Amino acid sequence: NDGHQIQPLVTLLRQHASDAKVCSQVCAALENLTFTDNDNRKTIVSHNGVEAILEFLKCHQVDDGSLLRSGIDALWNLTFDDEAVDRATDAGAIERVLEVMRKHPDDAEVQSGSCAVLLNLAVRNENRWRIVQGGAVGLVASAMHMHAMSEEVLEQGCQALYMLAYHPDLRPH
Repeated sequence: NDGHQIQPLVTLLRQHASDAKVCSQVCAALENLTFTDNDNRKTIVSHNGVEAILEFLKCHQVDDGSLLRSGIDALWNLTFDDEAVDRATDAGAIERVLEVMRKHPDDAEVQSGSCAVLLNLAVRNENRWRIVQGGAVGLVASAMHMHAMSEEVLEQGCQALYMLAYHPDLRPH
């Protein structure tokens, strides 16, 4: 088990918060550790890793999208965990992800990963309205239009829109 690497990685993420390249590499390592490992997800959550990743995305949102992808993708993996969804929501993940989408419309991987994070956050009823109110429907539709040849953007975008549209309380009256 690689879980022993998690606390030092989260510490690195916090210590080097001003260095987008270091943060991106740390997030890539966290992404790899969380791809299929629920225990690692829970460990990262318990070490405030969700908040550290969101802080990285906030501080470097205007940097090159390729540096942000690993942060978005680590967040995607983490938000398969219920506690991570709650922690991410409390730490402003909805607004942060939408802001990253707005700042990087040309980056298909950032857009698809962002759609996937929104889909995972939308499992909570109370998050759906915030996602819609934040402008996600338009952002997701724009991403799908701009990246119409990207299967990943189309798949994640469609799933996110379905999750949001499926619930009658979010439909206009």
